[in-house]
Amino acid sequence: MRFQGCLRSEEAEKLAEKRQCLCKRHRRTLFFGIDDNRNVVGLADAQADAEAISRLIKERITPYPNFILTPEREKGKDILILSISAGLSTPYYYKADGVMEAYIRMGNESVMAPSYVLNQLLLKGMNHTFDALISEYNFKDYAFSKLRERYKAWTGNSMEEKLFDSFEIRNECGKLTNAGALL
Repeated sequence: MRFQGCLRSEEAEKLAEKRQCLCKRHRRTLFFGIDDNRNVVGLADAQADAEAISRLIKERITPYPNFILTPEREKGKDILILSISAGLSTPYYYKADGVMEAYIRMGNESVMAPSYVLNQLLLKGMNHTFDALISEYNFKDYAFSKLRERYKAWTGNSMEEKLFDSFEIRNECGKLTNAGALL
């Protein structure tokens, strides 16, 4: 949860960058018209601010995040509540001035995402994980004797060949996944 005081025009340009970071994680809520001490300060023109926020998110973030911007009235003052859902099409990029960059949250600030984080986000966006990627190693070149031994100790049964597929240790072409290669 983040609080934004009054929305000034110079802050509007930075909003899209902040929102881009928040799209990557779980649902996030931002309150405009509430200061950092959680006091209701209100917005001078909530309608214009809502239009600016919506426009900047649509113009500056790709792919479009799922968000809901709701006007509310608290203590006689207008505020805006921006709810952003975690998306499936990661990473989300901030694009402006001919540059596309991805940012992440570190503590209370937005920082440019390092390459390893971008790789993780790309895999997530494709519904893959590192361990499920196919390695260069052939299953037939490895015995997995320690795994077979542990499986027997845990279950009392011998490890059948089909379990290597079930546990996603190899693919249908006989190549190990990264998980299998790490074993």
